[in-house]
Order: sequence, then structure tokens, then C-alpha cells
Amino acid sequence: MKPFVVEPLAVVRVWGGHRLADWGRCAEGGDPVGESWEVHGSQPVRGANCSLDDLCRQHGAEILGQWCRQPQAGFPLLTKWLDCQDWLSIQVHPDDSVASQVEGPGHRGKAEAWYFAEVQPQAEVIHGWKHGCPSRDQLMQLKGSSWSDLVHRYRPDPQSWSYTAPGTVHALGPGLLVFEVQQSSDLTYRLYDWGRMGLDGQPRPLHGPQGVMAICDSLSEAAVTPPDDLLGKIEILSPHFVIESVVGDREWTPAGRSVELLTALQAPATLDYLGDSWILGAGDSLVLPAQLGDVRMRSSGPWLRVRLGPL
Repeated sequence: MKPFVVEPLAVVRVWGGHRLADWGRCAEGGDPVGESWEVHGSQPVRGANCSLDDLCRQHGAEILGQWCRQPQAGFPLLTKWLDCQDWLSIQVHPDDSVASQVEGPGHRGKAEAWYFAEVQPQAEVIHGWKHGCPSRDQLMQLKGSSWSDLVHRYRPDPQSWSYTAPGTVHALGPGLLVFEVQQSSDLTYRLYDWGRMGLDGQPRPLHGPQGVMAICDSLSEAAVTPPDDLLGKIEILSPHFVIESVVGDREWTPAGRSVELLTALQAPATLDYLGDSWILGAGDSLVLPAQLGDVRMRSSGPWLRVRLGPL
């Protein structure tokens, strides 16, 4: 098995724009693209007649590695770019336990991490509470814009990171280009959507009761021991994924531990393996199966290495 590319998927969102068109992520009809899904189990693998989930079910630990807890459940992560031209909804995601309670057995929760690639002067993020989390009863009484009165806002620094554990109220604001790493789940409980209409001209659904469950019942995450085979700086360490930022050239062996997702940031990068090379343009990603031998990444700029959370 060799490294491979997953075909990106442009996703239209009411809050999106056209920044991702610079990288060829466009929607038919010129609709605003909010997200470009770079690596997700449902997407086709370039040069193969199957999806990434299909490939993982066929090859299991050969692709996903020893750190994957459920190799038959499909690819466990989703990475994507977000072009935020308007506020995303104020929202919250459940953990695995709450997701199973609310949506049924087998549903994943959603932890996520953000890399702020571009930050315009007016850009803000909502993350957590201004003065501590209200009680369950108080949360159940919140309606409309009252949610926005209680949350903490800040302006992120360019090239900084933020981790959003399940149960954390959050929203991205306009003027941000973000790279996101998350559990492979689309479970979003929308609490407030700024009174706007969706692309169909109708209000988007809200999920107040489910959101309150996610806020109140999602458990604190366990501490994780950093892996001992780092290539760069740990940016995010969680039970679900570990993210490193790396600058320049590196040689290493995945050693069967985890599938690896490599993403070039400001500059192109080249991955060499067994005499073949894969070129990544800025913003592009490549998947390394866990059972590969020695690989070499060449780049004049920064790039990301994403793996599953270590066992």
C-alpha cells in the first residue's frame, strides 16, 4: 500500500464565501462554499474505485493502525477548510456517550480543533461562557439572542490553535479562514442562528434540548500521554487526535501506530516513498497508511501531521 489522496468535497453553507475557489474548491452555480472536506470517509480515494470508508473496512489496521479503537467503524476523522464570511450558528457538539443517548447507538460525538490560517481585523470567535456555565434550568430557559449575551468572545491570533471539547458552546465569526480537525461526525446542535434564513429561504432548525444535554452531560476528557515519536511541535493533544506543526524536511516511519494526515500550509510540500513522489499544493492533504515504511517530507514551509489519539 502507498500514500493516497482523497478527493476534496466543496460544501455549500449559508455563511460561506469564495475564498476556497483559489484552491479549486468550487460549487456549481457559484453558491457560497463554507467548507471543503479534505479527508472524510465518504469521499472517493483518487485512483481507486471506492470510498475511504470502504478502503478502511477492507484493510483495517493496515491503514488505520494500532491506535484506532474501532477499525470497522470507518474512517474516524474529518479534516476540512472553512471560509467564514458570516457568523456560524452558536452551537455545541455532544461527546460519544451523549451522541449515543440522543441519536442512537453507534453515533460518534464531536471534538474539534481549529487552526486560524487567516484572521481579518474584525474577526471574532465565540468559545465558552463569559461568567461560568449556567445551570441546566437556566439553559432550558434561554431563547434567541439571549444565548449571545452569555458567551465569551475573543479575537484569535493568526496561525494560532483552539481546541473545542464536546459540550463547549462555540461559533466562528466572519473574516476567518480555518483548518479544522474533528471526529468524523456531523452532529451539531444549533442554539442560535442570528435570526437569518437558510439557503432555502427558511430558518435553519434549532436544537435547544439536545444542546442542553450536550452542555450538561458531556464528560471531561481524560488526559493523554504525548507520543514519543514527534516530528515537530504538539499543537493539540486529545483522546481523539494529536496534531503536530512541522517546518521543513523530515524523515520517519509510521511504524503501524496510526494513519497520518499530512497537510501543506503556506508552501507546497513533497512526500517521497519507495521512489514515488506526491506533491501537495498549499492547502492540500495526503493520507499515509499506518503500515508504511520510511517516508520523507520535503517543504520550505510549515505543514501539519495529524494522527489518532495515542492509546
